[in-house]
Amino acid sequence: MCILFFAMLLISGNEVLASRFLAETTLPEVPVLPKPELPPLPTLPNLPKPEVPVPKVELPPFPHIPTLPNPELPSLPKPEFPTASCGKA
Repeated sequence: MCILFFAMLLISGNEVLASRFLAETTLPEVPVLPKPELPPLPTLPNLPKPEVPVPKVELPPFPHIPTLPNPELPSLPKPEFPTASCGKA
């Protein structure tokens, strides 16, 4: 049992030392480097837009489609519903 207690103290002591060592260490500073300059992009010359003669498309005249006359529907009589009486006479 003493060996177990001693081992626990030894392990816990190493953890404290390791955590203290990690807390005290400083990270190395990264030097600030200048931004690289890119060469200028080449520009394309502005060429004139070619004028191509576009033929005018002539469509044939739209054919006349005969229309049907509107059908005349007979008027329907209004339905009459029976009324409910309350039974008082």
